Amino acid sequence: MRGPLIRIGALAGALCAAVACAATGTEDSNVEPRVDPADGGSTLPEDSGTTPPSPRDAADEGFGERPVCSESGWCLTTLPSNDLNLIDVWPVGAKAFALAESQSLGPKFLEWDKDDGWKFIDDVPEVHMLNVVRTVWAPDENEVFYAFDDLSALLGTGPSGVVIFHGKRPSPPETTWTWTKSKVDCGPAVLFPGQTAVWGTGPDDIYALGCGTIHRLNRTGASGAWELDYADGDPMYPIELSGAAGTGPDDVWFNATRGFSWGDQCTVLLHKTQDGYTTVVDATPTPGPGCVERDGRPVINGALAHISAPGKDRVVGVTTAAGSPVVDNELVQVTVAGGSGAVTTTSPASTMDVALKSPWGTSADDLWVLSNRTVSSGTSILRAKSVWQDGGGTFEFSTIALNGAPNTEELSRLRGTSNQNIWAVGRDRAYWKSTP
Repeated sequence: MRGPLIRIGALAGALCAAVACAATGTEDSNVEPRVDPADGGSTLPEDSGTTPPSPRDAADEGFGERPVCSESGWCLTTLPSNDLNLIDVWPVGAKAFALAESQSLGPKFLEWDKDDGWKFIDDVPEVHMLNVVRTVWAPDENEVFYAFDDLSALLGTGPSGVVIFHGKRPSPPETTWTWTKSKVDCGPAVLFPGQTAVWGTGPDDIYALGCGTIHRLNRTGASGAWELDYADGDPMYPIELSGAAGTGPDDVWFNATRGFSWGDQCTVLLHKTQDGYTTVVDATPTPGPGCVERDGRPVINGALAHISAPGKDRVVGVTTAAGSPVVDNELVQVTVAGGSGAVTTTSPASTMDVALKSPWGTSADDLWVLSNRTVSSGTSILRAKSVWQDGGGTFEFSTIALNGAPNTEELSRLRGTSNQNIWAVGRDRAYWKSTP
């Protein structure tokens, strides 16, 4: 890909920010440290702008010259450019794939493994200037899917929709990935496809989200085709899809909202099983604050962001206040039994001064959560244990501070495969945790 990414995404809620680079050097041991409560009580010298290497001696590869790790085991990996904002990451097997944007390089596709670290794998595909980066998903180590919003309708160059790049790993002695491009079009009157996404449970169960519809990939043809799998039937308050999660083909959740990004929004959660789609959470936006229930279903005011499925028939996410882009401090769990949904919420103590944004875990009682700081810049990581129990559970910082210097950059996504393989990525940052 060549040339900078044109920042028209603001119209679709997808502003691209410039990347800031971390400074390097050595600390002055004579400077009096202060406590930074937003990163687990790490100490930080007042005048420090430095991040020296960790004293940890490890044989790990893929970190550059030497691993730099926090006290909690979050290791800062080396990126192939100092101008990358990693939007999404997908770990699979012994590898990880990421989707990034760059002021100088445009959208970039990346792969990580322990031997070679991060490298670009997008030598062939060209991303159009009207494509906005969104998500990455991979069924295994040898193929990967990347999703983009396509805003062609804004310039009258074609319908908007969801653009999917599909990459296949080369077989030696070949070294270049093979790429194909497909698109799911919106209707002729749709300017914005919403927050598009690609996600699946396996190589034969892959979904493209956008334009208020869910399409499933039929791979029986030579190149495959996206076939309509679900469409909402409300023309007055259509849904805008934003993500998916699940534990298998018969336990898939799709996240959506009714309303508008600049006004009141109400969460919609769809659950797909072997019997088809069930609407578990739904509501109608109102002119004032709040949402009106539909057919007796549970109501979640605002948008539910970055859903994850820590177990069968349950999903967790964080709420965004209705009519506001600011993420609330509510961690939300939705469970379903017998076709009926139940919603529970919990929050960290207000004294932690954090705003939650991206949860992940393999158990509802042991979650990892990205959290923006409310009193300073940067993102920290929380570990939430047994927080759904009345009067019990804890939110604790899992520090990513390196030798006392906290992370000052924005992190966008946290995903993993186990507590020994978790990634947290963002602006000029890719942390990997391989310890419990």
